[in-house]
Amino acid sequence: MKLYATRLSPDTDLRPAIDHYVESQGITAGVIVSAVGSLGRVRLRMAGGKSELIREEDFEIVSCTGTVGVGGSHMHLSLSDSKGNVIGGHLKEDGCIISTTVELVILADPTQKFARRPDLFTGFDELEIQ
Repeated sequence: MKLYATRLSPDTDLRPAIDHYVESQGITAGVIVSAVGSLGRVRLRMAGGKSELIREEDFEIVSCTGTVGVGGSHMHLSLSDSKGNVIGGHLKEDGCIISTTVELVILADPTQKFARRPDLFTGFDELEIQ
């Protein structure tokens, strides 16, 4: 196992930044251990996969979890607004813009490889462990 850590900059799109970091480090199978920071714009897919939430306001990242790898990633994000209300959902491919920073920590196992394959039952690309 190896621990990877980086700081993502303001005005950066969160999901592409995570995916780029994973690719640049050659991470084949990892999990997000921690993501601490803030966003000024969010785009999440809600439960059931039929609707999206898009909001522009200040949010603190409460938690971010997911599986990551050069073969594809799947992440969920929980956020709190200025009143402490919490929302969460599936982190979309783009549209979550970092406000101040995101401190990202990933734990990876180089002996594993995560891939994503279409699943006829769910209609989504699902995890395949190779």
